[in-house]
Amino acid sequence: MQIDVQTKSRSLLGVSDLTVVAPIKRGLLPALDSRSYVSRARLLMRTLNTLRISSREAEPTPLIADTVDQIRALQSFRLAIIEGPEGRWMMLLAVAFDGGWEPYMRRIWRDLGPLLDVIFCNCDNYPISVENDFATYANWVRASQATTEFFYTASSLTVNDLHYLRSAQAQRLKPKGAATTAAPLQPSAYRQEVFDQSLPALAALYRLTDMYPPAPISSDGACLLRAADYLLRALSDELKDAIFASWQLRQPALAASDRAAILWFRKARWPQAKRGVWVDGDAAKVQGGVLAPTQGVTHACLLLLEIEDAAAAKALLAHAQRQVISEAGQSNPGAASLFNIFFTPQGLLACGLPEATVALMPYEFREGMAARAGILGDYLHNHPSRWALPQRWGHAGERVELSSVHAVVELSVRARKGQGKELDWDGDATVAGHPLAGEIKAFSAAVGPGVRILSIETMQRYIRPGEKLPRGHFGYVDGISQPVPRPPAGAPQPWDRPMLGDFLLGHANSHGDVPQTGRLWDDSTFLVVRKLKQDAAAFEAALAKLGAGQAKDAKAQMMGRDDNGVNPVTNNDRNDFDYQNASAAQCPFHSHVRRANPRTVDPEGRPLPRIIRRGMSYGPLPHSGNQGTPRGLLFMAYNASIAEQFEVIQSWLNGNGSNREMSFSGERDPIVGVLNEGDPVGFEYTDASGNKQLMGIDPLKPFVTLEWGMYLFVPSIAALGELEAHAHEAAQLDASSTAEYKKKKEDRRTLRAAIDAHKGAAVIARLNLAEQVLGLEAARDQWKIALEDVTMRMSGVSRWIWAAVRELHGGVLRTPYGVLVCSSGKVREVFENRSGNYTATGYAGRMAKSFGEIYLGKDEGAQYQLESHKANRAIQDITRQEAFDSAFARTRLTLHQLAGGKGGVEKTVEAKDLVDAVLAGLCDEWFGLPDNIFVVAGGWHWRDGGPPTCPGHFHSPSRYMFQPNPGKEATDIGEAHGKLLNKAVHDWVAGHRRRGTVPLRTIAERLFEAIPDDDERLVRTLIGVLMGFLPTVDGNLRATLYEWVNDRSLWDHQLGYQAAAAGKPYDKAHAVLLPKLIRTLQLRPVPELTWRIALRNHRLGGVDVRAGETVAISIVSAMHECLANDDPDIYAVFGGKRERGTGISIPTHACPGYEMALGVLLGFFAALAEFADMRPTLSPMALKMRLR
Repeated sequence: MQIDVQTKSRSLLGVSDLTVVAPIKRGLLPALDSRSYVSRARLLMRTLNTLRISSREAEPTPLIADTVDQIRALQSFRLAIIEGPEGRWMMLLAVAFDGGWEPYMRRIWRDLGPLLDVIFCNCDNYPISVENDFATYANWVRASQATTEFFYTASSLTVNDLHYLRSAQAQRLKPKGAATTAAPLQPSAYRQEVFDQSLPALAALYRLTDMYPPAPISSDGACLLRAADYLLRALSDELKDAIFASWQLRQPALAASDRAAILWFRKARWPQAKRGVWVDGDAAKVQGGVLAPTQGVTHACLLLLEIEDAAAAKALLAHAQRQVISEAGQSNPGAASLFNIFFTPQGLLACGLPEATVALMPYEFREGMAARAGILGDYLHNHPSRWALPQRWGHAGERVELSSVHAVVELSVRARKGQGKELDWDGDATVAGHPLAGEIKAFSAAVGPGVRILSIETMQRYIRPGEKLPRGHFGYVDGISQPVPRPPAGAPQPWDRPMLGDFLLGHANSHGDVPQTGRLWDDSTFLVVRKLKQDAAAFEAALAKLGAGQAKDAKAQMMGRDDNGVNPVTNNDRNDFDYQNASAAQCPFHSHVRRANPRTVDPEGRPLPRIIRRGMSYGPLPHSGNQGTPRGLLFMAYNASIAEQFEVIQSWLNGNGSNREMSFSGERDPIVGVLNEGDPVGFEYTDASGNKQLMGIDPLKPFVTLEWGMYLFVPSIAALGELEAHAHEAAQLDASSTAEYKKKKEDRRTLRAAIDAHKGAAVIARLNLAEQVLGLEAARDQWKIALEDVTMRMSGVSRWIWAAVRELHGGVLRTPYGVLVCSSGKVREVFENRSGNYTATGYAGRMAKSFGEIYLGKDEGAQYQLESHKANRAIQDITRQEAFDSAFARTRLTLHQLAGGKGGVEKTVEAKDLVDAVLAGLCDEWFGLPDNIFVVAGGWHWRDGGPPTCPGHFHSPSRYMFQPNPGKEATDIGEAHGKLLNKAVHDWVAGHRRRGTVPLRTIAERLFEAIPDDDERLVRTLIGVLMGFLPTVDGNLRATLYEWVNDRSLWDHQLGYQAAAAGKPYDKAHAVLLPKLIRTLQLRPVPELTWRIALRNHRLGGVDVRAGETVAISIVSAMHECLANDDPDIYAVFGGKRERGTGISIPTHACPGYEMALGVLLGFFAALAEFADMRPTLSPMALKMRLR
């Protein structure tokens, strides 16, 4: 499954957005004048806007730096006050910015906080930036953030690009001999000029102090003073003192308000950031290889694992605790092999970790690398839609969807003693003789069948004889520049002295954050894995075009070091240097190592992001021939904050500049960067003679391609024990039937139901208020939206309402929508109608206006039995097995038609097209329709001309018929399409009558025989049967497919189906897919609602139902209750469980096609699992497919 983090921001070409909507405080300010917080906020923002216009357009203030612009990430920034629900005033902030959400928010909190404080202190529960830590501040922003549904940005140009290009153009057009800058002012003149430029702004801000009272009345006054100090940061504390002294001499010349403003402003002092002190961690608590490299390793592999259940997770974790060697023990030369284990968010859930705990994990980890492609710069050939996913182990040609991976185990082996030559073991690590073969076999035997190896990624380290550092396929040595996790005294560079908390959770980091602590967090970390395919042939061919001498210079400047690691700044292979005085001629700003690690302390003290790299190469040894064999690097890096460390560095490599305005983002890392449209297609460098040269780069032949990538949680030694305890608890809950565990399950269900019901009660209260304010008709529309709208359903609002009715109203509630019946028991009571309180004859009036009346609009009785018995029997006689076989074969045929032949090129297949084609084929097989003359195969659409479609035109009459409140448009279309169907099917039947033939189809043939002399009733019955079958099966097929694609469980179910013991597809589907299908039908049933009319006054639950009232039956609510109680009953989806044998059907209108429908659903998904190689696309309604 995929973790749903409900991301609210959108990113495009490296630019992201943020929209905050925060309620403004109600009431009046604690001030002398009667003024609301809304009025104060308006006046403040107008003042700030006027000052900005004045300083930028009317009276420039060049000595007063634009503090907002210093962020160098803000593309646009706007504020508005809008009226929200129930007349509540809201503050709206809309921002577009460069890079990812987390590093941007860090800068906002740290650098723009005083300005935002003075604005947002007018809003409820706003955390003042200087009084709260970053996590608290960021959580408030996330809670106040509105979801952006569409985001547009004109280009990928960054704010730094704008400065760079403007500066470069100005320099290019500068006349010869012209001065670059104005002559500097003398100190006294400078102070006077700063005073003159700052006083108007200072006076304007001081005028607001009446509305920002000081302590102890309010802390808002301090917010205004800090904002003034922030906006006038050109006035340092020392300069303020000097200016104040000169102002004292000139007080008579100053207006009283100016003097007061100066005295007020002098109190402000800018808080200084403090850097934490390094504290050594305990190496015995950390998995080996995290803080220090594992010495002597020659071969390794990553095992991508699927965990079947909590019991399997417990077995895996127990084995891991026996095998993992800590950081303190990894130097033991007796340990020939090493074991590390990492988890995905899905894997943590599989281990029994509560969802609430997983929700505490960072957003970027829960989203996963694929969802962060826009932030990382993974465009075009690196886009997740083009990833070459891991090969499935033991299944040639098949790929593993990464959402199916729950854990990753790294197995590493050291070189054998005395071994002096390179071992080239590219290929299957399970082959006898491979250094890892025994380790993999032992692992499989130890963890048992519940832990499945999905893929094996083999690596090896290439170290030439006599060398200490490995080399990659491009020939460069690797592993030179690593941060110093435990810096010795006098470590050479501050940019290489990170804090322990930059790499391990539970410790202070370079930002000074309050660490997240606890047994799960302490000494754990995160791992980034990226499989990077390297095209060494293309790389060498591009260099060869330059000639030998130039190729050497270009290669060194592309990396920023030569093959042997010699840097151009100090001309040695040491790491103690920086780029403080290094020109672009020495080392280009866009070279790989300079972009990845600019080695320059930020002038404002911001820490540089660092990561600990632990990757290894894969594929044949460099220059060993076999150039067509894939080769590359499995990049692996540890960091405590993926968003603020790895993702920042990766975005730098793709142009979101690490060197501020000194370089253009289009000049990306020449080795791993992705060229966008319009970017330079060459690498500019300076050769050994000092001449600028240009190396061509073909964007269609990238040197490096991202095959796939993952974010993983790396538990500490203690955290492994914590996870095993959770897995043990979860396994006991799954397996135990003791009273203790039953009570624990019940307590959890009760808590979840109570939370949902509490939320639902608030929604119902708002709907009741709407009825009082807007009236009954408008309130009915509001209830219809709350119960039926797709956004309300998917966001959980509808679920909360159903829970509130079940838990707080006895399962029944009268509303403008109708009398809602929500509990499973009450739903069953209405369906069965043993008391005769309800009638389905309301359907008859709608049918009469559409395709015509049939027995579906009649209640139990002789006429109903006469008309329905043979039709129902014909449907019931199709067994689940028969329906499965037909759907399985039909889906296989449709896949061949839509996805092409076996092993062919992937094609994008729309879920709608797939389902429509399968159902059209099944209808032809069972009913003889569509015949593609009178009724044609096809899906639903608005058109009402031409022949009707199957299954398309059967949807609208069904919705019109069975929805409690279908609405005008649904009514009109339902009536029109029903009439169109009646005419078309009538013509089809008439043709058979004229020819004296009967369609040789399972159900149609029996209906023709059952109704030999009443063509109108035959036509209506055929339409009614199809109308009952198609929308229900179609809706549940598409809803299930959507749910499984959206949460990525489709691939988990496919793996489970394929791993099932050999047998017939029907048996495997029953064993593996049916339990998953039932739970999904309970979560997203179609239909969700149906209705009856009350025949007489009676009491249902706690509601006195009046004759003639609409009773809205919530099938979805009944199913949610069953789901929560682990009850596999899904009969409510089909109108109840049909009983036979007494001559009377109870419930009367329970679907006779329950077994047939279930067989179709199972056959469809079994065929997908059996025959389709599927990949997700950007839409959950489409898949990339090819036949297996």
